Amino acid sequence: MKIRDIRATTVTVPLEAPLRHANGCHWGRFVRTIVEVETDNGLIGLGEMGGFGGFGGAPPPPVDNRPPEELYADQLRQLNDMGFFDFDRNVQALRRSGGSVQGAINQLLG
Repeated sequence: MKIRDIRATTVTVPLEAPLRHANGCHWGRFVRTIVEVETDNGLIGLGEMGGFGGFGGAPPPPVDNRPPEELYADQLRQLNDMGFFDFDRNVQALRRSGGSVQGAINQLLG
């Protein structure tokens, strides 16, 4: 039996709430790479690995260099409406949560 083909497919699953695990937390999305290994006799094995798994995959998104008051304008407005007024803490929480308002609130209250 010999390997005939290897395919790697990166998938992104949007999350409505943080996905917590032993190494931390996924905020807003969950990225995995599905690996298929096909043999010359037709057997197919499946596996998965975190993120792009070193396979190149999709290029990283371009860096957004806008100031935080522009980048997180909607989220900052929502946090202010809920009584969170410390701009620096709000921006730090939004950066850590990937822009997720719910994730930022969890950090601000945690």
